[in-house]
Amino acid sequence: MKRLAMLLLAVSSMALISGCGDSKKAFDKKYDKAFIDSWKSKFISSCVGGDNRKSAICHCVANKSIESLSVEQLNDAEVIKEKIVPQCRE
Repeated sequence: MKRLAMLLLAVSSMALISGCGDSKKAFDKKYDKAFIDSWKSKFISSCVGGDNRKSAICHCVANKSIESLSVEQLNDAEVIKEKIVPQCRE
């Protein structure tokens, strides 16, 4: 009986741990999406700076940055300047 209880405890613990991993992944995905949406809005507003002639290139840089950079890299202006801006100037 004691072995059965230990086995059930082990199986339920593994199931709980497995479920927590899925919850973390879902949370991370939602957090990243919220961060990206906020970053894009702030980036475009800052980039355009009231000059609507810059709108097209600012949107290009924002979209290409989101497509090809990690969430961490979105805060690195040098990476965006070196890797993304040249693609939008072509």
